[in-house]
Amino acid sequence: ISSKKEEIRDMAFCKQFFAKETSQIQSAIDKVEKDIEDALQALEGKQKHLREKRSAADKNAADLINFTQLRDQSLVKLEKYSSDFESLKIQHGFTDEPHLIRLFQQSIDAEKVALEISQFDQKLAITANRIQELEAEEGVLVFQEEAFQELSTLFHELKITAESSQNQVLLLDKEIQETTAKLAEKKVLQADFAKLEIRESYLKELDNMFRGSGFVKFVSSIYLKELCNTANVRFMKLCKNQLSLDIDEDNTFWVIDYLNGGKNRLLKTLSGGQTFQASLCLALALAEKVKALNQADQSFFFMDEGFGALDKNALRVVFETLKSLRHENRIVGIISHVEELQQEIGVFANVELDPERGSRVSYSY
Repeated sequence: ISSKKEEIRDMAFCKQFFAKETSQIQSAIDKVEKDIEDALQALEGKQKHLREKRSAADKNAADLINFTQLRDQSLVKLEKYSSDFESLKIQHGFTDEPHLIRLFQQSIDAEKVALEISQFDQKLAITANRIQELEAEEGVLVFQEEAFQELSTLFHELKITAESSQNQVLLLDKEIQETTAKLAEKKVLQADFAKLEIRESYLKELDNMFRGSGFVKFVSSIYLKELCNTANVRFMKLCKNQLSLDIDEDNTFWVIDYLNGGKNRLLKTLSGGQTFQASLCLALALAEKVKALNQADQSFFFMDEGFGALDKNALRVVFETLKSLRHENRIVGIISHVEELQQEIGVFANVELDPERGSRVSYSY
């Protein structure tokens, strides 16, 4: 029994010892793994740094090759420029290189110097040509004193004659100045006379106006022109700037055709749809004048028929125009039997004839 107990105690001690050793071994293994991971990370960092250094080295090698080529090319150019410089010094006579360098270091306006040289060359050429011309003239190379004295005497006589002529010119200039002043005064008088003539024509026109119905016709023509200008704002939109209305001195309406060079046409040459459009625009313009005189916020506009002669496109344009009047604070009433137009109207009163009960009225509201 005692040996059995000792055996059991030994086994427990061995178990406890091996458990402690296993824990230490596991800790050692974990530490080794961590060291391996740290070593791997460090290895990756070193490899990345090595790759960057290799890339930088490759770039530096390529740059070195490029710089070497540029250096060789620059040396070739330098040799060529040096050779050209020596040749140009000999060609232009500047063999003293220090003096030439000092000349380059001075601040010289090249354009100004070139211009002065060019002007000097031109003057030199002109002078040379003049000398050649003088030498080619008769008597220049062979000068005679007697002939010179005769020419001097003739010159003095001509000078006296010229002075006399100059005095006459001065007298003529004085007369010209006096005549010019009189002409200026005449222009002023003519301008005053023209103003008086214009005033006389105005007075005659006023006199004619106040005789009979002339003044009424004058005032009506002004209002008709304003009415025509107001109507043209819509009429030109409806006809796409192809036509416009005009009125002459006799208060007669005309049509300007811009597709035909802006020539005037009679109103009767318009189509049915165009005639309706012109009438509609004139009526709307007249309604605007009445609205302005009455200073009303709203105006009611009534249209009775007049749509039968219009095609579908003209009906669409006219109806869009009538719908746009809503934004102008207007009320438009339409009487029509045209079905296409009836379909476009939202608020209406429909009148039907019943043979037995007479006219029956139905509403859309």
